[in-house]
Amino acid sequence: MSDNYWDLNDINPNAKIEPVFDQAYMGYALVDGVAKAVYDRSIALDVIVELWLLQDEEWVTKVLKALDGKVKMSEVDKKVKDIAYIDAVNILDNLVNQWDTEDKMNAPILLVMPKMMEAQIENDDEIFRLKEDE
Repeated sequence: MSDNYWDLNDINPNAKIEPVFDQAYMGYALVDGVAKAVYDRSIALDVIVELWLLQDEEWVTKVLKALDGKVKMSEVDKKVKDIAYIDAVNILDNLVNQWDTEDKMNAPILLVMPKMMEAQIENDDEIFRLKEDE
């Protein structure tokens, strides 16, 4: 188990974790007194797209065959990625359903963060400057 989950494991050793989504792990949340892993949904989708689908030669070949004769050469990469994200949403939805079916009480939570919030988080990396009263 990744070191990311030590605190969650201490509180709820039965919590379902997905080490493949380590990059998306944000921490844990208490739901009805039960600690659950929280993953950033957009990062989880990126992991599925970049590390699963686009690395799967069979999946890429199938998509390229489906696009054959339908898109301009300059649009192929974008269309492949668009289809990858559509498939990734379906894969992630199926995974969430599987988690809930297996053990809903301990199943992870996927957090959907609004774009505005993502922009605010990016601004948090700016250098602090004390604004003195004038």
